[in-house]
Formats: sequence, C-alpha cells, structure tokens
Amino acid sequence: STLLIGSSHGGEVHREGGGSEGGASDDSHMPPVSPTLMCVIMMAVIYFGVYLCLFVAQAAAMMIFSFSSTITHSRVEALLRTVEVFKMGECVVRLSPMVALLFLGARMRALHLSDYQGSPQCWAQDAMYAATFALIAQLLVILIAGALSRKVYVGADGSPVTKRMKYVPGRVFLEVIKTVSFLTLYGGIIIVGASVLSIRPET
Repeated sequence: STLLIGSSHGGEVHREGGGSEGGASDDSHMPPVSPTLMCVIMMAVIYFGVYLCLFVAQAAAMMIFSFSSTITHSRVEALLRTVEVFKMGECVVRLSPMVALLFLGARMRALHLSDYQGSPQCWAQDAMYAATFALIAQLLVILIAGALSRKVYVGADGSPVTKRMKYVPGRVFLEVIKTVSFLTLYGGIIIVGASVLSIRPET
C-alpha cells in the first residue's frame, strides 16, 4: 500500500511506500517535520524550560535560606537576582501557548481544505519561523541582560524596560532589540492569522 503525504511547502504530495519486502518499514522516506510542528516544539521547549529553571531556582533559594545560617549578603542577593531573572523570562514566554495554538490552527485549516495533503502558504510558514525566533531572541536578551545588570526589568508585555540604565550603548542596543522583536513577533502573528482567513484549496 502507499501513503500520500503533503509536503511542508505548497501543496506537493510525496508518495511513501507502506513497507519493504519482508514487512520491514523503510525509514529512509520518512517525511520531515513540518514547519508548524517545529515552531510549536521550539516554543514548548522555551516555555517549559523557563518554568523548570524558575522552579529550581525558587526551590534552591528556599532550601538555602532555611538550612544555612551563615549565608553571606552577596550570596543572598545573587539568589534573589537569579529568581528575579527567571521571573522576567516567565513574562516573555507567557505568549508561547497562544502563539502555538494559532500555528496549529493554521495547519489544521490547511489540512482540512486540502483533504489532509496540503500545508499553510509558504509565506505563512516563514512568518511562523520569524515569530518563533523573535520570541526566542527576546527571551535570550532578557536573560542575559538581566544577569549582567540589575537595572534591567521587563514590562507587562514581556519586553525589556531600560529606563534605569545609565550605560547608553547598552540601553540603545536593548531598545533596538525590543523594537525589532516586537515588530517581528506581532507581525508574524498577524500574517499567520491572515493566512488562516485567506487560504483556499487551490493555494
């Protein structure tokens, strides 16, 4: 028997054999992971990774404060700052589940219209990658900047706030990253949403 599998771009269809002689499966023709699933996996990794690191940091801080009577002031500040940095990362990744659901919805819409053989438009898949990498870049910048400077914090939208920074080049750099990542992330979300509304069986 044969199985028809849609490619990740366009609506091309690849034919995969159901098995080789003797009943052994042929793994050499396994289809690649779709861009939608790849983006969802990356967002799941950063989402659960940040919450895991936050949990470990909070648990370690509680244990050290409870069982150590000789802890120095500098170590206390370092522990508190570590927890605060991961809390800032938590603010960044809060958007990940909703973005992942949007991507999955676009993928399911494309499969439904193409009898489970097609995929979202190429430009929609590029927008998924752009939004995902923008979210990852924003998270990395927050974690690194927060670890290097105590004057960096995040706003309600998860973007860095640099009003208390006095180092001008660093402040300008963070503002540029903030603007580019914001436009890329929300621009990608809007494009994917538009693809869901505009996709047709022939596209």
